[in-house]
Amino acid sequence: MGQSLNNRVRGIAAAAMVAAISAAPAQAVTVNIDDNVSGGIDIVGAGGNVTWQDVKSQDTNNEDYTLGGSPVGTSLLLQDARTPNSSDSYDDGSFAVNGQGIDDDDGDVDVTEGSNGTKLVADPVFAGGLTGAYEWFFFGAETVDSDPLARAYIELTNPTNDVTPVTLQQGVNSGADSNITVERSGTGDSAFDGDDAYALLSDDGNGDPFTGFSFFGDGAQLTPTDSGLFAPNNRVDVDNVNTLFEFDLAPGETISLLFFWGVFDTVLYDLDSAEEIMKRTVGDIQSLREAGYLVGLSDDQIGRIANYGQGSDVAPIPIPATLPLLLGGIGALAVFRRRRGA
Repeated sequence: MGQSLNNRVRGIAAAAMVAAISAAPAQAVTVNIDDNVSGGIDIVGAGGNVTWQDVKSQDTNNEDYTLGGSPVGTSLLLQDARTPNSSDSYDDGSFAVNGQGIDDDDGDVDVTEGSNGTKLVADPVFAGGLTGAYEWFFFGAETVDSDPLARAYIELTNPTNDVTPVTLQQGVNSGADSNITVERSGTGDSAFDGDDAYALLSDDGNGDPFTGFSFFGDGAQLTPTDSGLFAPNNRVDVDNVNTLFEFDLAPGETISLLFFWGVFDTVLYDLDSAEEIMKRTVGDIQSLREAGYLVGLSDDQIGRIANYGQGSDVAPIPIPATLPLLLGGIGALAVFRRRRGA
């Protein structure tokens, strides 16, 4: 069995919290990720030996991380990722709704470690009165041969009586230090735009890992308005990944979106093997389930995902084997009653 969470979670001030994590690794443990309190947490030795580093709540107004060049306030973000043969992957990344970073309401998130990975669940704060859910899943926390992926799940509900326009942005500083190269893309070329279901990037031979991002899958009802690379804060180093979704939420409507991020050590993975993993993240819901990429999500959550087609995964509710016998018995009883009354 892999390391217990007290070896994975860094920067927790209270010793009692560490003891609780060690004692109950299969239970959700509350961890504070406020930058001013704990400095965030690390998910150590995950799939592909990736360390997802310094997951925390941070004010991004004065940071390099922006979405489309605009500060988005405080966000729950992944600040870094490292592998055995590299010291840097990307520098931070998160999501924003209607121009406001998605953050936890009080900095306390639930972290659960299991044999398939580590799950982080926030109590999100959304702009515009929207409600919903925000979860991260880091694959293979106890099995280093698992795919080196992190998965973000964002659920949005409109509780108002009016149609609400929504913009959802993904912004990631890839850490490529102005040397970014689009190695592979969903459309098969070296450009990266809203038509690409995924992008695989490199740091132009500087030794950093390949980074992969997927945005939608086969049969998606909702795809990006635009995707591309940009330079934040008027800098010249174009190494930030931005993806924009725009849609309307009807009163009472709920939709969810799913995103995958990959970090591929260049010694452990060549471009072809890294791309094969990214291709597996852009099928439909049925293929994602078969690949094990939907672990930790309920059927209700899966059924609301709009940027992946449901495929044939949604099957009719099976009739229990005992139901025909029960119906037959009821029919026989009705005949018996009619005969008695004749």
